[in-house]
Amino acid sequence: MLEEKDKKLANRLIELTLDAGDNAVTEIVPAMDKLLKDWSSARRRGFIRYFLRMLKRALQKETLQIQHAGPMEGSLVEDLKARFSQGIKRPLRIEQLENPELIGGITVKLGDNVYDASVDGRLKQLTEAVR
Repeated sequence: MLEEKDKKLANRLIELTLDAGDNAVTEIVPAMDKLLKDWSSARRRGFIRYFLRMLKRALQKETLQIQHAGPMEGSLVEDLKARFSQGIKRPLRIEQLENPELIGGITVKLGDNVYDASVDGRLKQLTEAVR
């Protein structure tokens, strides 16, 4: 089990990693090497696992995933980005995925929240309502 002070250190490194953006690897890896060099292998392994799990969660909170059935206008993407950016410290990363199974419309995911405005989603709601 990771100690609380190690979790705090990992969370601080995650903030620095997110702030560094594209330079994160070149800036954070040397710092982690120095910090962890005298730690036991079990402590290092636990720290790195925790760090990666929390970094993934933090990146999901800042990634706007847009799934769409067909071509999407750039203005819609910008509108979604502006609406979902409110209250977020750093610029959102945009991930667009074409998903023909949606039939029409879009789904938008930010962190754990999913907003479904697709034909497929509506059909599933209708199916559940009829059962």
